Amino acid sequence: MNTTAVTFQQVVLLMLLGIIGILGGLFATRVLLRSTIVTGIVRHYFLCIVFFASLVNAIHLIWGVPKAIWSKELNVPFIDYTTGLIAYGAGSFVYMAKTYFSYFVITMCSLLDTFTFLLIRRRRIRTREFTGQTDQQRLKRDYILITQMLCNNMTVIVAAGGVLTLSLLPNLSNMMLFICWTALWLAGNAMEGFWVILFFREKSRSNSASRIRIVFSTTV
Repeated sequence: MNTTAVTFQQVVLLMLLGIIGILGGLFATRVLLRSTIVTGIVRHYFLCIVFFASLVNAIHLIWGVPKAIWSKELNVPFIDYTTGLIAYGAGSFVYMAKTYFSYFVITMCSLLDTFTFLLIRRRRIRTREFTGQTDQQRLKRDYILITQMLCNNMTVIVAAGGVLTLSLLPNLSNMMLFICWTALWLAGNAMEGFWVILFFREKSRSNSASRIRIVFSTTV
């Protein structure tokens, strides 16, 4: 009875993470399409990241959760392999940290992003009294972008560290390791949409309109 309860809790946890990830991805897509902070190719980049992260959560919700509940009834290897290929393929677009070398790369990128973050912050503080509103808006946009990238990198490092920690635990079964790893994976993908919503969502359309007018006046 305890085993059934734990299994049910695990399935519910994965289902909730999948739903949160999908809803967050949809809202993040709306934010990106309406935001004036990210435009052009940068916007398309974030749209791709959010789409593939949401696709991973959707695959687990559509097939992974039902498979865990009705494992005997849904024993279809072709669908298992196809959905697994799609999920891992989509995940490769989101995270590059798949090997220990890549963990080193993402750590170095985080250090560089931190250094850039500190430089931009220092520049904003120094030039606050000597630059115009347009320059301040550009610095603020760069500040937001680098902060969002830094948070993304930290998410990858925390997820990778969590997987490594779980693998070192002595009394953890293979099934429990798989469940925990999957939960970390789904949570990491859900965070992609969360960071977009947190940093790129603008409070009101009036502020967006004023920013558009500022950019337009400078280009003219």
